[in-house]
Amino acid sequence: PDLLAAKAQLDAANARRQQAYAEWFPRLFVGALFGRGSADVNDFSLGAARYTNAAALLAMPIFNAGRTQAINEIAEAGQSEAVLRYEDAIVRALEDVENALAAVRNQRQRADTLAAAAASAEAAFGRAHRPGASTGRSRSS
Repeated sequence: PDLLAAKAQLDAANARRQQAYAEWFPRLFVGALFGRGSADVNDFSLGAARYTNAAALLAMPIFNAGRTQAINEIAEAGQSEAVLRYEDAIVRALEDVENALAAVRNQRQRADTLAAAAASAEAAFGRAHRPGASTGRSRSS
């Protein structure tokens, strides 16, 4: 989850950086309005007045170069920070995997040691209960 969150933050920072870069370029807005009007609410016949309106607006960044530059620098710093966070999340995820693998390896070694001890104990038990096996005690009473 941490890695996915860091990746999402990086993607958002990249989008903000692209949006800030787009501030350097002019924007074109186009709008249109079509309709029909009449003085009488019930009279929308073909004789009613028609109206049409269309407009275009071009907005260019002329006198705000300092503002645009600052926005770009902030976005770039945010992007760099997001990259560092993402790299940190990757390192932490790799550490977690490495720790989990070490724990599995240790548990396997422990299981192997316990299995060998159980086999040794079982063999000793089998030898001790064989007919004619000596118990190791002296019978001098």
